[in-house]
Amino acid sequence: MKPIGSVVAALLFAIACNGCASKNVLYRDAERRQDATALFLDREGSLYPAASVAVPVQQMLEGARPSSAEFATLRHLYQQSAVPGAASAAAWRSLLADTGVTPDAAFTDTWQQIQQVLRARASQQLDRAAEDGRVVVLLVHGYNNDYREAAAWYERVERDFRERGAASGQTLSFVRVYWDGLHGNAFRIWGAAQLNGPYVGLELRRVLAGVDNRDMPLRVFTHSSGAYVMNNALGNGSSPLRGMQDAYYRRAAGLDGYGFPPLRNLRMAMLVPAQPPTAMANYHHPRLEQTFGTIPDRLILGLSRHDFATGKGRRLGSCRMAGNTCMATHIRYSCAAVRRDLRSSESHGRKQVWAVAFPQPALRSHPHAVASYMQDGDWKLFADALLLDTALEPANQAALCERRVGPLKHSDAWPDEIKVRAATAPERAAEADAGWHWWNYWLSSSLPVE
Repeated sequence: MKPIGSVVAALLFAIACNGCASKNVLYRDAERRQDATALFLDREGSLYPAASVAVPVQQMLEGARPSSAEFATLRHLYQQSAVPGAASAAAWRSLLADTGVTPDAAFTDTWQQIQQVLRARASQQLDRAAEDGRVVVLLVHGYNNDYREAAAWYERVERDFRERGAASGQTLSFVRVYWDGLHGNAFRIWGAAQLNGPYVGLELRRVLAGVDNRDMPLRVFTHSSGAYVMNNALGNGSSPLRGMQDAYYRRAAGLDGYGFPPLRNLRMAMLVPAQPPTAMANYHHPRLEQTFGTIPDRLILGLSRHDFATGKGRRLGSCRMAGNTCMATHIRYSCAAVRRDLRSSESHGRKQVWAVAFPQPALRSHPHAVASYMQDGDWKLFADALLLDTALEPANQAALCERRVGPLKHSDAWPDEIKVRAATAPERAAEADAGWHWWNYWLSSSLPVE
């Protein structure tokens, strides 16, 4: 019945999408002024300028086909504005004056210089946020969030985190990330949002790599597809992606000016991450025994077998339909895959992978919104794991991830993490023979229904 249900769900989604509009999320001047300390990025990861610089965002949609790489990008807007006599020439002059960049004959070179200035400012902003011993919390929303929607749940999470931090003697400062994950019919925009997220993540990586204070306590909170933004920001998140341009794969692997952030006090919490269980498979190369990424000291997975969105409607659909989002719903396999894919982290010191399994609500399926998960009793466990230094409560049976697929068990040396058995030489050889993506293919294609 599952394959038939998947087909029915796909047909229903397709019918619902027929004629539905989707749109890019462009950040207006008033929104950027309201959140002056936030980072705003377009669909290819270019940073918006300071809030004091007016940006005629509607012109990002003009002069390019919606299917083109230039459509809805700041680069396209300013390339048009740089043409002598252009109606928006004032916007180009304002940007040059703000960044102090002298235009080059080649627009591409000038644009790269401008983005370099804006990235340096963003990195300095993170450094300032960490001054006076403050803990920096980076918030990253998922797809299908416009400014208003993301800002609403950002504010709610900030209020909750601030109270928890104060109770433990911490002072928190927040940096919000707004990116173009599109907005409109969820099914129609999903594919394009999956394409935008990795590119946004790569450019965000360059901001994180530019901080001076490498020991700043950085706590990252992502929701839904914000996970694959940060997956690419911290490491080689290319594992689930096929058919991308060669430039993406080179940058994902840390080449061409996209080195991994040298952060030494990093934690990350992913709430219902909308990505495959093996999204981090390329953080470790089985043949080179080399790490391609910055491994968080503590990674907390907020998972739910009953999440409606990542489960694609649960009973009607499959988490593998229209893009694999099974990390959020397949708890045991996700734990096993993530621990396996980050196994090289032992060479970098003690790392932890924790999971919090949110319960099934009375409605059978769990609403996908952050606000809904914040109402669960396990939200405290999830948030405290990100913010506090104390261990998770042993009473939570999904508190720690096990290396092997199977029931989660507690370590005899609680609260120490469960030991990860190192792969044997034959296992490593078998993986090398099968190729880099063997484990990813196996898990993505053979996940059972939990």
